[in-house]
Amino acid sequence: MKIGLACSGCGPGAQYAYILAEELTYLSLGPEMISCNSLPAAPMLLWSRGLPTDEIKKRTDRLFQEKESNQALSCFCTGLPCIQRCALALNSVDLQTGTVVTWADGLHSKAGNLKVKPLRGAEKKALSAAMKPWYGKGTEKLGKFQLCDFSARYGCPLFPLKMAGMERILSVVFTGQKDPAGAACESLSALTGKHADLQYVLSPSKAQEPEKIKKFFLDHQDELYEKLLF
Repeated sequence: MKIGLACSGCGPGAQYAYILAEELTYLSLGPEMISCNSLPAAPMLLWSRGLPTDEIKKRTDRLFQEKESNQALSCFCTGLPCIQRCALALNSVDLQTGTVVTWADGLHSKAGNLKVKPLRGAEKKALSAAMKPWYGKGTEKLGKFQLCDFSARYGCPLFPLKMAGMERILSVVFTGQKDPAGAACESLSALTGKHADLQYVLSPSKAQEPEKIKKFFLDHQDELYEKLLF
């Protein structure tokens, strides 16, 4: 069974999103593809390239502590391994036209409102666009496009997983943003994520610490097997 994981949201637990993939792998439900926008895009990029969890935590902590720094983003994306633990899609949207720009290796699109760009070699730009405005200010420029977090317009990024032929999809949304715009994006992600085979909305009280994410998934392993395997 090909399992896809869609991850979005900007709550305090988002920096530990890689624990999701670790726990799914531990439960023999490892995702074949991950589709991200918002803050989970950062740790998931590192996890998909095979970095150990201690290095992911170190880089992610540093990135989120210096979230106005372009240099911090460059350092975050430096020295990524060439190996690929699973496929990854990072998603953004042009604010003016609603055109979706997705960075993913192996996906293709001829649709006028969907542009697919290669991710390898463009990790910094892809990550910046997928996390705007939660990381840095304004939008990420790409030609005529002004890109920002996909969830600002469309919510949960399920579509790359469907394009790639994933047979079961798990959606996880991290909530807890206090500003109105952030809360609205999280609500939209939670609403659209209901179209997945299974969805979890993790609040700071459940997902702020890695141990709480591990416990949550162990407590729900029966449901995970039922919804994602059968």
